[in-house]
Amino acid sequence: MSAKARWTGRGLLLGLALLFALNVAWIARNWGSLRVVTTPAGTAAPDFTVQLLDGKAMHLSDARGQVLVLAFWATWCRPCKAELPGLDRLYRRFAPDGTRFLAVNIEGAELKPQVDAFVTATGLSMPVAIAGGAIADRYHVETIPHLVILDRTGTVREVLDGVHAESEVALAIEAAKQAR
Repeated sequence: MSAKARWTGRGLLLGLALLFALNVAWIARNWGSLRVVTTPAGTAAPDFTVQLLDGKAMHLSDARGQVLVLAFWATWCRPCKAELPGLDRLYRRFAPDGTRFLAVNIEGAELKPQVDAFVTATGLSMPVAIAGGAIADRYHVETIPHLVILDRTGTVREVLDGVHAESEVALAIEAAKQAR
């Protein structure tokens, strides 16, 4: 290997090392803005009003005194579509004791026909909110599916990102029901 090639290789390595160091420094300076922020457990749930698929409105205050499960989803989200039937089974299981569920579709109101078609095709029986993007913003939803479980006082008790087993969600609901 010639001396020129060795110096070129060393220069490239030095340049890459410098670029790496600059990236690490930038990340260290901006770490706070890079972290995924969610509504943390133990905080008061942000208030909201949303239109339901049946045309009625729901306010967070409608669920005061009851456990509320908010399930953020979209029609294009395969993991959401996989999780929703299980959540609907939990809805049918827990609804008789007053636990409320709300499937919050984060897409715009213009997609109501697609949401309607999905709900009909899957036989979802839980209430579905449309155009819930503003609520997703208030709850700092970064990924879907995303579950937020509130206790009877409107306090966030559990936040679950991704698909979770029905048994895990059921345990989180039971814990929220026991919270004082």
